[in-house]
Amino acid sequence: MIPWKLRTAEVAHFYNPAYLGRLLKEFVSSYQSEKPEGVPYELIFVAIPLIVLKFYRSALPSTIRTQLHNWIQTNSDFKIGYASIVKELLPFVKESLIFLLQRSILSINESGKLVEGPTKFNKKNAKDTEEILNTINKAKFVGKWFAKAGEATTIYALWGIRV
Repeated sequence: MIPWKLRTAEVAHFYNPAYLGRLLKEFVSSYQSEKPEGVPYELIFVAIPLIVLKFYRSALPSTIRTQLHNWIQTNSDFKIGYASIVKELLPFVKESLIFLLQRSILSINESGKLVEGPTKFNKKNAKDTEEILNTINKAKFVGKWFAKAGEATTIYALWGIRV
């Protein structure tokens, strides 16, 4: 991981652990509302780029009735280079996950899945712009969408990502 002092301002702001952590928490919470057993760890790495990067986020369907495999088939150009983007964001997602686990905002259950923890996310200083609120809503959407899409291995295969 790049030390904070060496990160560009854009990287430090856009990929800071609190911001990504809030999106990750919303993703997990929404996923868990559909599948109470929790989120397979590996899914967070595929989900976060869809949520964070406007290119993907703005192209997502408006309803979870649109099945993931149908959407990817229709928008197959989004698969191009997606594995590289997932790999590029991996350290930032891991850093955010550690941030959430240390604060008990997320927990890992007996099955090894991510679930909501006992601590709530402190939003008292959050400045939620329209863009941030849109991103949070997409995190919730992707959580429910992935929960209905099948197993983690299926989702990885749909995106053309090899584990």
